[in-house]
Amino acid sequence: MQIMIICTIVASLACIAQSPPSAGDGWIPLFNGKDLDGWTPKLAGHELGEDPMNTAAVEDGMIRIDYEDYEGDFDDRFLHLFHEIPWSRYRLRVEYRFHGDQAPGAPGWAWRNSGAMLHCQDPRTMGIDQPFPVCIEGQLLGGDGTGDRSTGNLCTPGTHVRIDDELDRRHCIDSASRTMHGDRWVTAEFEVDGDERIRHFIEGELVMEYGHPVLDVDSPDAAAILPANESITLDRGWIALQGEGHPVDFRRVDIRPLDGLQIVGGPMLGDLREDGATVWLRFNEPGPVSCEISDIDNGTDWDLEIPTEAVHDGSAKITLGDLKPATRYRLRFRDSAGTDFEFTTLPAGGGTSARIAFGSCAKEQPGSASVWRRMEADGATALVLLGDTPYIDTTDLTVQRRRYREFAAADGYRQLVTKVPVYSTWDDHDIGRNDTDGNLDGKANSRRAFLEHHPNPPSGENGAGIYTSFRQGPAEVFILDTRWFAATEGGEDDPTLLGAAQWAWLERGLQASDAPFTILCNGMVFNDAVRPGKTDCWGRYPKEYDRLIDLLERTGTRNVLLVSGDVHWSRCIRHEASERLGYDLIECVTSPIHEHLIKAADAPHPGLRWSRGEINSFLLVDVSTDDDGSGTLQASFRNASGETLHTETIAIPAAISP
Repeated sequence: MQIMIICTIVASLACIAQSPPSAGDGWIPLFNGKDLDGWTPKLAGHELGEDPMNTAAVEDGMIRIDYEDYEGDFDDRFLHLFHEIPWSRYRLRVEYRFHGDQAPGAPGWAWRNSGAMLHCQDPRTMGIDQPFPVCIEGQLLGGDGTGDRSTGNLCTPGTHVRIDDELDRRHCIDSASRTMHGDRWVTAEFEVDGDERIRHFIEGELVMEYGHPVLDVDSPDAAAILPANESITLDRGWIALQGEGHPVDFRRVDIRPLDGLQIVGGPMLGDLREDGATVWLRFNEPGPVSCEISDIDNGTDWDLEIPTEAVHDGSAKITLGDLKPATRYRLRFRDSAGTDFEFTTLPAGGGTSARIAFGSCAKEQPGSASVWRRMEADGATALVLLGDTPYIDTTDLTVQRRRYREFAAADGYRQLVTKVPVYSTWDDHDIGRNDTDGNLDGKANSRRAFLEHHPNPPSGENGAGIYTSFRQGPAEVFILDTRWFAATEGGEDDPTLLGAAQWAWLERGLQASDAPFTILCNGMVFNDAVRPGKTDCWGRYPKEYDRLIDLLERTGTRNVLLVSGDVHWSRCIRHEASERLGYDLIECVTSPIHEHLIKAADAPHPGLRWSRGEINSFLLVDVSTDDDGSGTLQASFRNASGETLHTETIAIPAAISP
């Protein structure tokens, strides 16, 4: 077993994914005090992400849950505001207060009632009318000024826990706290040790202790998610804040990981080959980090120690080589949660088929999440990101790293890339500025952050560019970098787009490739039919486009598909090239994954075959070959609803027998 490891581990908790600067003493703010970035509402009766009554908002630096915009009765419209990533071992601290009057029609038991929901089910799996997530609830209650009413209690929607080593099936269990009367601020803390001990603290006093949470198999809500769980044990989950009909404010929501190594980003699969793979992930503290690698199909395993000699944002890229084709492998990290990660290497020779998804222009929002989920449901075998994934718009290294962390944790995407290998390039917004070329100050910072956070094959050369390629099935995919070198070489009448080094790399790759199909992709469109004033397209570099045609002719490359993005409009264009190549080129422009369309991008082109502004869309390319030498490439524009909008086909006829 030859194992190559590129590893970068940070020594500071302040770099945990999704986190603003540290609140001190190891505490990480989950709420930034400005907006609900990183939080998603789930309101009973509505889809995830919908909150038409503005139940949760930020006001005066606080998360405020109120019901001023509700019309009619409350009607059991319970709210849960989910943080965007799951956690396992941590201490959660919230500062809350109740105020005002209960919403009309809210249940009497919900008066001055809220909660910190722990180990929640994935919010995507909640039913539209489901009132409460399956979880462990740290119940937060307020007093009426006279009687006793404890807070920091335990409720168990869809779950059970063990108290004094006995399974306790009660739904709600009172804590030993004193009553918190009035509109005072209260500090509640919850220490959660995976599936072991969980403790509640109110104003620093221990008021509740239990452990070993499990799913209640008799609960319909729990039963609905059981197929997605290997066991009924709960050792991790999402965190949510609850609104049950009484106005409540949260001015602080902080988390502090418990001692011990934790994975706080990834794992993310990339560069999947017949003999290996690359895995990206992030840790919360310095190593050494070790894991067990298992050949699941053959029942063998061995240990791997990941060194920690470099310090780059806590990111680690583990590149594994000399594996067996078509074999399942498991990485079991020796972190505090015992994280497992599985993948299957490609068949020998790469296989005879592949289904590759291409997309550009995505945000960490529900619409984009629906596309990632559709790609997974469609059975994509690889994902190629064409840029503006994410939007960054600065070359500041700190911001670059933070935005890549946030994007890696985005709902839908996070789940997809644990199963499907991802390959990436950048476009203008992720390298650092809208419509920019290679004369961008600070682009070295952008390259550094990009390489730290993507499990690509080797990308660029000699510290320049991020171009790369991969083979899956009968397709060789060349991912071009049209930003780093743009306008940095050549004269005014012949500025470069790819740069001499990238052109030489591409020629070597095309000459060496024996793939039946070739896909050339990048963020920038390969034509000049763009909105007025747009200068970043191949059409503004006409001699570079001519070089591309010359190169395809010189290398004898056939069955070529061009794929691009960027422009917030989906199009299919035929490029006349038959006199030189013996065939015309088809370009598929796929954009956007998010919801922002630009109608001006629907510019005329003599080879335009199809054009449509479709939000939440992507391109799915199926390639296959048969024993007789025939093959088919089918490029389909798809949307998140699973509709096929347009299809183009490139066919290879069967070989003629002598």
